Amino acid sequence: MAVPDTMLIGNIGKYQFLKQAAALEYPPAFDQFLFLKPAFLELQPCENSALHYSLFDSRKKWVVACLTVHRTADSFVSPCQAPFGGVQHLVDSEVLHWFLELVEVDIRKEGATSVQLTTAPSIYASAPFAILTDILLRRGFSIVASEQHHYLPVEQGIPFHSLLSPAAGRRLKKCHLKEFKFRQEPLDFLPQAFSFLERCRKEKKQTLSLTLPKLQTQITSLPDHYFIFSLRDGEELVALSLVVKVNSEILYNFYPGSLVSYNHFSPAIHLTEEIYQFAQLNGYTCLDLGTSLVGGALNIPLMRFKRSLGGKESLKFIFKKDLK
Repeated sequence: MAVPDTMLIGNIGKYQFLKQAAALEYPPAFDQFLFLKPAFLELQPCENSALHYSLFDSRKKWVVACLTVHRTADSFVSPCQAPFGGVQHLVDSEVLHWFLELVEVDIRKEGATSVQLTTAPSIYASAPFAILTDILLRRGFSIVASEQHHYLPVEQGIPFHSLLSPAAGRRLKKCHLKEFKFRQEPLDFLPQAFSFLERCRKEKKQTLSLTLPKLQTQITSLPDHYFIFSLRDGEELVALSLVVKVNSEILYNFYPGSLVSYNHFSPAIHLTEEIYQFAQLNGYTCLDLGTSLVGGALNIPLMRFKRSLGGKESLKFIFKKDLK
C-alpha cells in the first residue's frame, strides 16, 4: 500500500526508516493507540505542520515503530492536541535508538531547535515504555514534567465493589438503594451530553478542553472509539461520562461529570462501576481514570477519590531535548 510523498531515508537490516507527508497506512505490528492512528491524526488542527516517521519491517510488511511530530515555530512537539503522542513501538533498544537518531537528524534539517514528546501512560505497554524511557534518556532527553494517572485493572471474576475503600463502598450501596438507572446513550446524544458536562464543570469552576464541534468531528470520524454512558434519577441526568476506546485492551474515562447536588450519593462511583462491568463484558483489561490535574495543578481531592475507587498509579512523562 503506497503512500504519496514517502521517503526512504535509511535502513538497518530488514527495517526501513520512512518519512511521510501522510501517516503510513500499513498495518502496525502492535495494537495501535487511537491518538496515534492515521485517521485520528488527520483530524488534528495542526495536521499541515506534521511529519510522520515510521519504522517498516520490509519482510512482514508492517510498522514496528511510529512517531508523528508537529511544528510549532522552530520546535517540534508530539502530540499536537491529544492526551499523548510520542513513540509507539515493538522493537529492541538498539533498533529504537537508531530510529530516534534518524528522527533527530531529519528534524534538524527541517529547522527544529528542540523536540518534545509526551508518552502514553506507562501501564498502557509497560515493557515498550521502559525501553523508550531508557533510550530517550540515553539520547539526551530530559523529563521536563510528569503526570500521575490512576487506572483500574479489569479482571474477570473480580467485582468492582471489592476494589473500593470502605467509605466508597458505603456510597455505592447508597446509590444502589436509590436505584439510579444506567444507560449507554447513542452517539447522537453528544450535544445533550456535552451540555450536561459543561454544567458539571461550571459548578466546579472548571472548563472542558475540547469544543463540541471538535468532539463531534472525532466521534463522527471514529464512532467505534467512543461511548457515552449515563446515570439517571428517573429521567434526570445525574452523572455522565464520555469514554474513549484507546485500543482493544484499554478504555479511557475521558470526560466524567456529575451534579454537585448529588454529591451525598456520589453517583460517579456507581457510574464507574457500570463502566468497569462494561469493560469486563467486552474483554478490556484496563480502565484509565486519567490524571488528577485541573488547570495544570494537582487536585488532591480528585486524586483521593480515584484512590478510593481502587485506582492504581501510572506515570506519563513529557520529554524534551534541545537540538541547537
